[in-house]
Amino acid sequence: MNSERPVWGNPPPGIHRAVASFRHEGTARDLLRAFKFGRMVGLASLMAGYMAEHLDGLVAETTVVPVPPSRLRVRMRGFDPAALLAGKVCELAAAPPPASGVILRMGHGRQRGRGREERIAAPPMIRPAARVAGPVLLIDDVITTGATVSACASALKQCGAGQITTLSFTRRV
Repeated sequence: MNSERPVWGNPPPGIHRAVASFRHEGTARDLLRAFKFGRMVGLASLMAGYMAEHLDGLVAETTVVPVPPSRLRVRMRGFDPAALLAGKVCELAAAPPPASGVILRMGHGRQRGRGREERIAAPPMIRPAARVAGPVLLIDDVITTGATVSACASALKQCGAGQITTLSFTRRV
């Protein structure tokens, strides 16, 4: 794939640190597309393996939270990509399972196909749903503009979260 791993870059607003396994290009992008849009869920273990390489002991005292999808996207895809990756990352790290349901996505709008300015101006609506304490590892499949993870961070802070780190398979830079 790409020898410039991991991808760090500036974290989006509300995020302490953001790390991705690869830039969103080439083979990594193709794998993500096959996983997410081709329903090749068997790729989750491979992708999570790359992601787990960058944990640096984070999951020991950290609550792992997948970025919540819209219900419509889950019905259309038949699975939740971020939750599947988060579960596999936790398995590989011998950590407790991810805390799904801490934050919820409202509505069914999609980010894909929207421009950078539009994504940032109108991020998805994410609301708090449960309490969480201490640091949080927020897992998503891809970070493009950071609007979604920033909206998640805002809701997580309302839930009581401490520092928030994001981990994704790819990131656009």
